[in-house]
Amino acid sequence: NTSIKVIPLTVEQATSQWIENNLSNTECIEAIENLYITIDQHLAAARPKCDNCGRCCDFNNYGHRLYVTTMEMLYFWAGLSKTKLSTPKKSSSKYQLTRCPYQKKQGCLAHAFRPTGCRIFFCQNLDRQFQSELTENILSRLRKLHQHFNAPYYYADMLSWLQNK
Repeated sequence: NTSIKVIPLTVEQATSQWIENNLSNTECIEAIENLYITIDQHLAAARPKCDNCGRCCDFNNYGHRLYVTTMEMLYFWAGLSKTKLSTPKKSSSKYQLTRCPYQKKQGCLAHAFRPTGCRIFFCQNLDRQFQSELTENILSRLRKLHQHFNAPYYYADMLSWLQNK
């Protein structure tokens, strides 16, 4: 008797595999795109201001993190694949991102396919309570989308996603 040992996937592996398998799933992509349109509509009414200064994209110095879900990363990676942008290359085993690699002097290079947190967070001219309530509403809708598309719900730091790609 020869037995086959099955090694279970880690959450990160299962999530990455799901994303790779769904990069061309237009129904998933459109569902996230529609959710992002909803965010933009809510924000348009609030009229927040962004100078595109990039301070909030320097996560370590700004003192915050950007967390994203599996389906948001699907949308992000699908957006990257349509552009000449790529995921950051690791230069050594000690390589660690501390800021968004897509924020440059000319602004956000990934603006069209940026995740929920980038869409909702404004460092000026937008009530924190409004941002918090909108974020919770969208996260609830994201959870339902994950269930609908049988996507593993993984909510992790954006920089970790990028480093482990």
